[in-house]
Amino acid sequence: MKQTFINGQSITPQLGETILEAATRLGITIPTKCHSDALKPEGGCRICLVECEGEDRPVAACHSALLPGMDIRTETTEIETLRSQLQELYDQSRQEAELSSLSSSRNSSVSWTRPLNLHQLQTLPQRL
Repeated sequence: MKQTFINGQSITPQLGETILEAATRLGITIPTKCHSDALKPEGGCRICLVECEGEDRPVAACHSALLPGMDIRTETTEIETLRSQLQELYDQSRQEAELSSLSSSRNSSVSWTRPLNLHQLQTLPQRL
């Protein structure tokens, strides 16, 4: 069987185990936002992205199976930058929602929500 590694630590994959579960078993923390043990993994938040040698793009650790021969890196500069950018987007979205909610509650006859800028959405990367 091929060697499998997460951050240089050797691990034997268990049947059906995700990268996130295997990393946790090794004591490696991978940040998540949408993960819950009570729900089926979705990977929607993308905060749990990790690099997998041989893959063109980062993969979501919460729903990607750990397979024999994988070499996973959870703390590279690229991954940390992606997570930081995603967190900034989440924070900005939350702040805008809070402001919108506050404005609506103060004066329900006036809408303070900002119109959707479709150009900004089109310039975002299609996949992270």
